[in-house]
Amino acid sequence: VTQPHFSLQRDKESGRTILSIPEGDLDLRSEQGSIRLQAAKNIELNSPQFTLQSAKAELNMAETQYQGLRLSASIAHSKLFLGKLNTTVGRLIEKAKNVYRQVDNLNQLKAGRMRSLVK
Repeated sequence: VTQPHFSLQRDKESGRTILSIPEGDLDLRSEQGSIRLQAAKNIELNSPQFTLQSAKAELNMAETQYQGLRLSASIAHSKLFLGKLNTTVGRLIEKAKNVYRQVDNLNQLKAGRMRSLVK
């Protein structure tokens, strides 16, 4: 391991402190403890690509918003407990081997046309 070459600068105008390395990767590592990032305002991550790996993760957020072009997920088992779910899509395609649905009160479908195909 060579001597580290980095700069720590304070921008008085913006109030920012900047840790900078001229080349290569930067690792923040704790060999026997934790790493915590805390901020009174925001924590921002900005990169062309972002990878997060963990054996277990817990996310607790009062409000979440996602915006993007595509979302792909592969999940072995999922449980959702929702008070209300509103979904609006241009086209919905669902595929399942078996579907079991239990409705305690009203199940309502409003359709311009309907077609059922049974083998």
